[in-house]
Amino acid sequence: MKNLFIFGIGGTGTRVVKSLIMLLSSGVKINAERVIPILIDPHETSDEYRKVSMMLEQYEKMYQHSKSTRASFFSTEILPLGKLHSDTIKDTEDIDNSFGLSFSKYAKNTFEEFIGYNKDMPTIDQSFVSMFFSEKDRKSEMAVGFRGNPSMGSIILNKLEDSEEFKFFKRVFNTGDKIFMVSSIFGGTGASGFPLLLKNLQTAGDNIQKAVKGAVSVMPYFKLNENGESYIDSNSFITKTKAALSFYEGQLKGVDELYYIADSQLAMHNNDETKQENASHLVEMMSAMGIIDFADSTKRYDLGVASTLRDGNFHECAINGNRNELSLYDLDDHTKALVHKPLIKNLFLSYIYNNLGPSSSSQPWFIEALGDQHEQAFKKGNGEFEPLVKFLKDYNNWIKELGVKERKFLPFDVSQDINEWVVNHGSVMKKGLMDKIIPKRLSDDKINVILNSQIRKVQKDEKGFDRVLELMDKATDVIYQDYFRI
Repeated sequence: MKNLFIFGIGGTGTRVVKSLIMLLSSGVKINAERVIPILIDPHETSDEYRKVSMMLEQYEKMYQHSKSTRASFFSTEILPLGKLHSDTIKDTEDIDNSFGLSFSKYAKNTFEEFIGYNKDMPTIDQSFVSMFFSEKDRKSEMAVGFRGNPSMGSIILNKLEDSEEFKFFKRVFNTGDKIFMVSSIFGGTGASGFPLLLKNLQTAGDNIQKAVKGAVSVMPYFKLNENGESYIDSNSFITKTKAALSFYEGQLKGVDELYYIADSQLAMHNNDETKQENASHLVEMMSAMGIIDFADSTKRYDLGVASTLRDGNFHECAINGNRNELSLYDLDDHTKALVHKPLIKNLFLSYIYNNLGPSSSSQPWFIEALGDQHEQAFKKGNGEFEPLVKFLKDYNNWIKELGVKERKFLPFDVSQDINEWVVNHGSVMKKGLMDKIIPKRLSDDKINVILNSQIRKVQKDEKGFDRVLELMDKATDVIYQDYFRI
């Protein structure tokens, strides 16, 4: 596949894209030359939206280093829509290099200002609108999204096809590219944005109409810690989900692969419109795995017809056992095979860089990879090392957050001995006879031995970041193969 365009719709769409970034940064493979995330969320000022946008920018920088070293980390190219080029695009038609569709021109509007409720609307039409939207809804600001109201979202997101970014997308989309859409089914932006986006795609040109399309519809996996002023009532999530599913059954056409996911253990989220800061969730990570499954599919489609004329396929996500605390070994076999090695390699990349590395300046690997000229930048995490330091911090926070909700995903426990960091590895994996007689034990000294042996295999001659990244990739590969492989 050439390009995979991922539309992350609403808050859930943004959070699933975040999990995808983390998986790809650790080296999880996806069958696409490039991934182009396009965030569709009016709440562009939320802390979560801005953080994910910054993560995408940091990833973009890290990919340039990974590309030159062929390291497994950051090995998939992620680009903003504006950096795609086509023979049909002129320099004057360029858009900015952000990762989202801009809603800034609507940000200062209330919903009633957007629809001209007080300005141009006849009294009879005002009465009609008032039947559907309360005064509280009409006076809500567009900058914070649609607050669980898909009817509001449908009206505003109808403008999506008129945006410069969407017009640009239609021009750069090529035959062979694929499209994936991520949204919740129980809120406002996602529930309205998904069917509207799909409708716009079906009228966006022959190659887009015929393109292979996938989507994940995220059903309820959290409830809100509400106050009396909240616009959103999470008690209505199930009702909204049933209504949306009923609509999808009769009206939703054109999705080749549709993934559904939910969690009966509803996590508690804070309804903070400014920050929208809530811990990452296993549902979001598994939704991101749905994107990877879609891209990796070898299924053949009749690309001579529009996707509306093809039969769709449906998928559900499952785990091995309905437990509140899950390890890597509770994931289904296919998912486990894809993420087991990359996540463990990234665990040790972080440990070597943040913990072992700064105290290893006398080690041959440190001297040969960095030398005097790069030692301080490595230890302080500035200069060319700064994007990696920021990304490792975000990644470690993501892993920790996956383990704090009602459905906890706990792949690692670094409070234990280093050989027990991968939760349940020792109890799941059967040891061979030699391992029982002479157990393999990992230690800081052995990690340094591995690093010292692997520095001789590094192809990058120039000391500095690229040489370090290639070394870390090779060393963590040996650590995985010798101590943690399945």
